[in-house]
Amino acid sequence: MNKTNHFIAGFVTGAVVGSVATLLFAPSEGSNVRDKISYQLSRLKETVQSWVSKREDLVNEAKSQGEANVSKTQLEARKLQDEMARIQKNIKKKQA
Repeated sequence: MNKTNHFIAGFVTGAVVGSVATLLFAPSEGSNVRDKISYQLSRLKETVQSWVSKREDLVNEAKSQGEANVSKTQLEARKLQDEMARIQKNIKKKQA
């Protein structure tokens, strides 16, 4: 697990623990507390899903850019190989 994943896991855990602790220590009826906890958890779920979706989008974008860069580099390498072959051919002609 990388540092970003550790940070996100810690952030989510802290948010859940903080929200639950706040609701449990606030003077309120049990049904109200359960409703508040349910609401906060659903909001947290939506936030996490949004982060996951954004991360997936970023990964897909990076993958596409990487593939485009590889294709471009391969094309440039072929051009250089062709140029080298042409130069070698010219050198051989001049030597003959």
